[in-house]
Amino acid sequence: MIASPVVAHLLRWLAIVLAALLPFWLTWRAGFNTSERAHAMQAAVATAADLTWLVDRHERNAQLAGDYVLRRAATSVRYQEIVRRIPHVVVAYREVPGAPLQPLPRCVFTGGFVRLWNDALAGGEAMPAGPGGAADATGRAGAADPESDGGR
Repeated sequence: MIASPVVAHLLRWLAIVLAALLPFWLTWRAGFNTSERAHAMQAAVATAADLTWLVDRHERNAQLAGDYVLRRAATSVRYQEIVRRIPHVVVAYREVPGAPLQPLPRCVFTGGFVRLWNDALAGGEAMPAGPGGAADATGRAGAADPESDGGR
């Protein structure tokens, strides 16, 4: 069916070239596919590692957020307690323990206010009583009488 001997000759040469080059091309393609597969596996492993890191980071951030909310609630409770106690230590003072309450002179910090201030700065830890102040069982001076300045 081939019309020309030239075309037949060309087809024969094409068959020889294809027969010679086909194994090389198939080997190269198989190697290329192997390389692609290896690269895809490396990318999958890296992606899995990244996802694991991301999940770990998310869990850590969720834990930190929970801790933050708890600390903020505790701080709010402590703040309310301090605000509630301030009027008891800034309106009046006692000259000596057992003396009647007197109005505060201007710009005077009573011992009760200073203890409250120090207690708030210490994070709720009891501060030791100053000179002239009696400490109760918890270590707070003047705890029986909130208006007491503990001897000022």
